[in-house]
Amino acid sequence: MIRNVIFDLDGTLLDSEYRALNIKKTVLARHGIEPTDELISRIAARKLTHSLPQVIEDPKLVKEILDDYYSFAYSDVDYTNLSLPGSTELLRELKDQGYTLALATISDWKKVNQVIEQCGWQNIFDFITTLDDVKKPKPDPEVYLTILERLKLKREETIVVEDVWVGIEAAHQAGLKVICRKEKRMPVNQQGADYYVDDLAEVIEIIKDI
Repeated sequence: MIRNVIFDLDGTLLDSEYRALNIKKTVLARHGIEPTDELISRIAARKLTHSLPQVIEDPKLVKEILDDYYSFAYSDVDYTNLSLPGSTELLRELKDQGYTLALATISDWKKVNQVIEQCGWQNIFDFITTLDDVKKPKPDPEVYLTILERLKLKREETIVVEDVWVGIEAAHQAGLKVICRKEKRMPVNQQGADYYVDDLAEVIEIIKDI
């Protein structure tokens, strides 16, 4: 029986990955780099600070693009409008039914606090782990292992909700099963999940059936 649910944030509860991809395309083009399908597939749904140096060799250009991207991507963001349909309802329903809820994200605390305040998710999560709290980001399992240890959760009673392979891999390395929210608008690798949903409303039905 599942008693604990760990959620990813970007692309899972927030429609922020699609927004971020469009900004990445704009910024790359502004710096003279064509956002080809191959390039986009390597940076979509991944932290740009980690993925960009793997595709661009010039450190100066990488810094210029990152500075441009982050000054653009995080200015005056309305996270209320970015919350995916059914995300708040799902979180509240699970909370009301007594599930232990945690958040495992590669976003930093500044963004997470803004999201929680704007979306009204205060007192929802029993524990939150961000990029600021771990030494190795996903696909390393540290973020999930930290939550398991802090909340003393049993793996067989815990499931993860993710959206891309780095999170799926991190959860599997931590010994956890994964529900993946399907993304059809951009080229992201979603292979390897145990369950797939088109809509967040389907998550609770899967949890009850396990």
